[in-house]
Amino acid sequence: MRGWFARIGQAVTSALEAQTRRLLEGNAYEAAVISAARALEVGLREALARAPAGAAPGGTVQPESGDRLSRLIEIAASRGLVQETDVSEVRDLQRLRNVLVHSAETPDDARARPLVEKALELIERLKAPPPAKPRRARS
Repeated sequence: MRGWFARIGQAVTSALEAQTRRLLEGNAYEAAVISAARALEVGLREALARAPAGAAPGGTVQPESGDRLSRLIEIAASRGLVQETDVSEVRDLQRLRNVLVHSAETPDDARARPLVEKALELIERLKAPPPAKPRRARS
């Protein structure tokens, strides 16, 4: 059953990524930013489900169903799945997404494109399997 959920989750992430790319290429920047944040949240949930808790120092925190993007990226950083620069860029994306959802502001290409492209790049990196733990040599 777990494998089935993983396949469904990957299909959803792929569909969200494709949607985000179409929106960005169609110059629908507001929708692309919102879609990128949604796709990244799903991608982070999938990556955290695959990565064992405790894989990195302090990485024992488990995500909860109601956790938002900012909390998910912090948990992913604690597990070594993302870098601190990724955390900062995701926060920038989240801030812009919140402004767009709660105001009449519209972003331009220069503001939206780098954040959306970074989110898509991060999703791709999160799809990679976590590095295997080195095996100890038997003596």
